[in-house]
Amino acid sequence: MKTTVLLLASLFAPVLYGAEPVEVLYITHLPGRYHDYKAQMEAFKKHVPRFTEVEVTYRAGNHDETVAFLKQPDFARDHDIIIYNLCMAHSYDTDQAYNMIVQTTEKGKPAILLHCAMHTFWATFGKPGSREAENTPRLKTEWRAKHPRLDFPDWSTFSGLDTKRHDKQRELKVLRAKPVHPIVKDFQSEWTISKDELYVNMDFKSTATPVLKAHSVQDKKEHVLAWVNQAGKGKVFGITLGHGMETFSDPDYHRVLANAIEFLTGK
Repeated sequence: MKTTVLLLASLFAPVLYGAEPVEVLYITHLPGRYHDYKAQMEAFKKHVPRFTEVEVTYRAGNHDETVAFLKQPDFARDHDIIIYNLCMAHSYDTDQAYNMIVQTTEKGKPAILLHCAMHTFWATFGKPGSREAENTPRLKTEWRAKHPRLDFPDWSTFSGLDTKRHDKQRELKVLRAKPVHPIVKDFQSEWTISKDELYVNMDFKSTATPVLKAHSVQDKKEHVLAWVNQAGKGKVFGITLGHGMETFSDPDYHRVLANAIEFLTGK
């Protein structure tokens, strides 16, 4: 069955009257294997615009349609910011990865990565022995032969975090990182998400600034779960929360996303 490729919605929040709306491009693929991306998209439509003024274009095709769209050279040209809510962990399509990355690093479009967007293009990054890392040397060799003058598209360098596993779903106490970042300056020092996955930080990049963190009951360590990464000419906000509807129904999550949109775009 063919999935609708483009869903367009103009959403204006009652918060910043008279402000110029931020043009958001929200990209997902349907259906999700482990995530209900349709329900998450509907939750974003309903709740996030209550906290900031946005005009959102929803790109929600099936997997192949989404890949084709993401390989278009200027897919984000008419938008202020890109939101990626997708999961392509086992994709070896380095041309797609490169094109997505350069929208930010070279063209300056800020990006927000939600949850499994961090677990995307695993084979482009990771320490030896980590998942899909056995394919990294082959991909790098093929890339150098095909694109000798272009940087290899390491997704973790773009996102700001190398992560390939997570704790079991459970209640999470979310803490503001110190120093407190502007995105969460008006938040309480901690709050609770009823159930989500805590992504394990394998390598948190030096170009990234922590925003939120949580403690793992499994490995007894603290892990950053939201951050801002400087990626070339643009910035990336990554947040590993967002597996299920428990998080997508949480008002604090909506506020974080709205504040991140405003911070990254300066609007």
